Amino acid sequence: MWYDDEGTLMIAFRDLVNGRRLYDDIFSLYGPFYFISIGSLFTVIRLPISHDVVRFISAVFWLLLSIIMAGLVYRLTRSLIACGFAYLTALLLLKMLTHSPTHPQEMCLLLVGLLPYLLWRIAQRPTPASLAIIGAIVSALLLTKFNLGIFVAIALALAAIRATLHQPWRDWAFAATTVAGLLLPVALMLPLFRLPWVFAYCGFATATVGSAILVWSRIAVPEILTLRHWSICLGAAAVTAIVTLGIVLVGGTSPHAIFYAVILQNVHLIQNWYIPTQIGDVAGAAAAASLIMALAYVHLSSQPARYKLAQRMVLRLKLWLAFAAIAFHRTAGRVHGALPLSGRRDAANDRCPNYLRHVTRLAA
Repeated sequence: MWYDDEGTLMIAFRDLVNGRRLYDDIFSLYGPFYFISIGSLFTVIRLPISHDVVRFISAVFWLLLSIIMAGLVYRLTRSLIACGFAYLTALLLLKMLTHSPTHPQEMCLLLVGLLPYLLWRIAQRPTPASLAIIGAIVSALLLTKFNLGIFVAIALALAAIRATLHQPWRDWAFAATTVAGLLLPVALMLPLFRLPWVFAYCGFATATVGSAILVWSRIAVPEILTLRHWSICLGAAAVTAIVTLGIVLVGGTSPHAIFYAVILQNVHLIQNWYIPTQIGDVAGAAAAASLIMALAYVHLSSQPARYKLAQRMVLRLKLWLAFAAIAFHRTAGRVHGALPLSGRRDAANDRCPNYLRHVTRLAA
């Protein structure tokens, strides 16, 4: 492994404990919410900054995430066997967390894992508490890893718009949010759009997002949300952002440093540090097949007599593709990473030289 996230983050926490200013004095790739939440374990609770402690924190996240995934499966299936299988599967797949203890991915996965529970509760009854927690989670994600937060925010916005009681703005808002979701992969990768692998990734991501939106748009969604519910959710997101930014500003960080670290920094940094995603043949075929199935589902679902046929067809093809992806995991399930040593772009950098190559399994 050619990077040391564990040591880098421990140094950042140590500097925070010593009173240095986040972003102005301490370089970091991650947003302020991460340092307010995880960092408080060291700055407020005063846990010792050691490898044993940060690895114990990572182990707690690992177990919590496995339990959350297992609990969700049990809620959906009411099967203890399926629940146990889900727990073991999550436990094995999330072993990747041990590569970078206390990395923000742990907290982000935990927050995203809580969303299905909250959405389940809202589908039963949209309580203010559930709506407020969702708003706070989206704000926390945006202020930790902005790109992840945008994807989650758009997905939730699409669901919320369709679940809103009819409003004059609902149709155009749904259309605009759909277009934003489809363009998001291209927008995020725009600084690297000159590289061939970026085209493949954007095509893969856009086809996947488009397939999900197509199928989901044909599923009936109860209209249970009102403008009051929207205000609760957005208000909680705003409060979370204000409190987070306020704590960082009180700590001495300048507004420009926060804005640069959260938004602008990665636009420049991505040109020097990126992980090329090699879209294998199976992954590309699966994305294309998903789009074709989604279009077929939309066509067949418009005819009541063929609706059940459409459901069975999609389920069977999804299972087939899942087994095919597992069978060809060695070619479809790896990421090849490279760290270019300069800003100069050339074919050697794009091919990932052997002395900088590492392979990480995707937990998808």
